[in-house]
Amino acid sequence: LTVSLGAPLPAETWFFPEGTVGEGIDERIVVYNPTEQRAEVDLEITVDDPDLTGLIEPFELTVPPEGYEEILLNEEARITSARGGEGALEHASTVRSVNGVPVVAERQSIGGPDSALAGVDLVLGAPLLADEFRFAAGGDGGDEALVLFNPDSDTEATVTVEAVQDGALVPVDGLDDLTIGGRQRTAVLLDVDPGTPLVVTSDVPLVVERRLVLDGDVSSAIGVPAAGSLHEPAG
Repeated sequence: LTVSLGAPLPAETWFFPEGTVGEGIDERIVVYNPTEQRAEVDLEITVDDPDLTGLIEPFELTVPPEGYEEILLNEEARITSARGGEGALEHASTVRSVNGVPVVAERQSIGGPDSALAGVDLVLGAPLLADEFRFAAGGDGGDEALVLFNPDSDTEATVTVEAVQDGALVPVDGLDDLTIGGRQRTAVLLDVDPGTPLVVTSDVPLVVERRLVLDGDVSSAIGVPAAGSLHEPAG
């Protein structure tokens, strides 16, 4: 079973910090246009190491009025070329309307039982950036990671990750002075007690996603931005 929140409003930009293609993992981006106008949309892929994989040219989608388009990244030649064989391609994604027509975007990941991210995972993108995110639910001791994406600024972000313990915020070891380069993403493993809520703060607006791997199944969610911390994308 997997569930995902719906979008109360369409938006011109949607950010997805997490993304993995390959090694038995299929990734699909679905873009829905609830308006009565055609939407011209770019799907931008931000790879972890462009010196190794090269930059990936954005995918151009035309989404009809009250219709949808989807793209299975595993079947795209520019993705398989960047993977360079059997390795996994880890990345962030940005769905951006280039003609101003707002859309809704969701990511679907399906991993085989022998893959690193087994199961079915659905995530609604983030339409806004923020400089503080909160995560209420933690894992039960399985693999847990934060994926941070600095998509809209050339400025390096300095990030602090804190755990909620006995009513106080305590810095997570090794994650109290984390940096993410401009227009880059990074994933960090967490070493916290099972079920620990987290607070992530940054001096540059980001999008942050928490990934849990529990009993051979994966679940991801984008954090809840704190009140007053939201920022519009640069566009």
